[in-house]
Amino acid sequence: GPSNATPALLAGCIDVTMAEDKVLADLVRQQQEKLPRALDELEEYRRKTSHWIWRAFPTERPGDRDPIGSYVTRKTAGLLLTSEAAETWQQVLEKTCDLCDEVGMSVLP
Repeated sequence: GPSNATPALLAGCIDVTMAEDKVLADLVRQQQEKLPRALDELEEYRRKTSHWIWRAFPTERPGDRDPIGSYVTRKTAGLLLTSEAAETWQQVLEKTCDLCDEVGMSVLP
């Protein structure tokens, strides 16, 4: 089964605070849950139609309407690249960019 260890703990990052590690673990969990549907949505509708933007484009500040208050720090951002959600996350980012090139920013209403 899946490990109970959080991403930073698994990566051996001792300089990541417990709070940062929890936020990172929550974000990765949300990416695993939401981004496969986001990719399907982009492929089917060729635009964003539901609420997943915080999972695909995390910033250093929690979003005002982000239900889990996710954010990344300089220390945790790199850990997303090796997380369990990284492959799907990359696919969503690439599909979003491809669609923006094809049809413009209307992909992200």
